[in-house]
Amino acid sequence: MCEIYYETDQVCLWYDQAEKLGGGIWYGTLESKAYREAFLKCNQLIVEKGLKFWLADNLKLKSISQPDLEWTVQLGPTVMATGLQKMATVVSEDVFNHIDIISLFDRINPILNFENQYFRNEKEGLAWLIPGKDHLVENKCALRERFKTHQA
Repeated sequence: MCEIYYETDQVCLWYDQAEKLGGGIWYGTLESKAYREAFLKCNQLIVEKGLKFWLADNLKLKSISQPDLEWTVQLGPTVMATGLQKMATVVSEDVFNHIDIISLFDRINPILNFENQYFRNEKEGLAWLIPGKDHLVENKCALRERFKTHQA
């Protein structure tokens, strides 16, 4: 069952303790302070709950500033220390964000210690993260709908 860990108007961090799965739904363009706070909360959630699988749902995420991308690269070793095993990244509809995220992973690739794959939607990403768990897709899709309604 998905539970909300942290939520703002632009970010919803959730987890399923039984499956050791968590993720973030990102929406719009975040100011630097909001982006950094949410990113740190992601790390905190992964460590606190002992998560092994992460779904980064960037579908509606807009651009991330260059200083924030640099800051994220600097935190690479901290992310690698979380114990994460697999990350599925749902690519943004925003082509500039899509390019930024791929560039970010290219830069941290030398120290990357978990698998990361890119997907067009959350269903494909979840199927890759934890195969055979269709109920997770339903729970996650319901969470996205709730968050999307919150945005309207």
